[in-house]
Amino acid sequence: DDEELRRFARDIMPALGRKGRWHGEARGLKKDGTRFPQELSLTVLSDGGLVCVIQDITRRKMAEELLEAERTLLKSMIDTVPDRIYAKDKLGRFIVCNEAMVRRMGKTTMAEIVGKSDIDLLPKELAERFHSDEQTIIRTGTPLINSEEPLEIVDGRVTRWNLATKVPLLDKDGNRIGIVGVGREITDLKMAQEALKDSEKKYRELSIMDDLTQLYNARYFYH
Repeated sequence: DDEELRRFARDIMPALGRKGRWHGEARGLKKDGTRFPQELSLTVLSDGGLVCVIQDITRRKMAEELLEAERTLLKSMIDTVPDRIYAKDKLGRFIVCNEAMVRRMGKTTMAEIVGKSDIDLLPKELAERFHSDEQTIIRTGTPLINSEEPLEIVDGRVTRWNLATKVPLLDKDGNRIGIVGVGREITDLKMAQEALKDSEKKYRELSIMDDLTQLYNARYFYH
């Protein structure tokens, strides 16, 4: 088509003149008029002739498009869930994460996190604890399932809680090359549990005291 012809004149032919060869992708036109993606190799011969090798890459491009669509779908799915989803390499550096993890780290894009570790992003106490747990997972291959861990510590007191599951990340040969983690904040649940414990404690204290004298009922000591 006209656009492809302009690209040949603007980019490909000058490169061919400078280097004597060119290799890349282009759009081809079949006899029936249908266009197709092709891999094209051009080589200038010493006598001025030109060797052209064309390979139809329609199937490969379709596979690439399908893979990209699957990646986009998967990313959309993990970005819509409130849980923090991420993967790290052996050194604890983030490889990928979802939007919930980006927000947890106080960032706006995944690019601000990838390549960094918890040491770079979190208070030292938390970062060292997470790194130690994850190195144990990588070393032993034993996953960490539904483990309660601090999400935030203020003045030595845990103010936010996280429920974490971390499993080994494997390569195609089954070697452990990092970890995959999922975290869910459970601060509200922990606060509700603490409130329930306090309520039960107060109820037990009231039940063994005399309503009138506020002294312990004798019947609890003499049976």
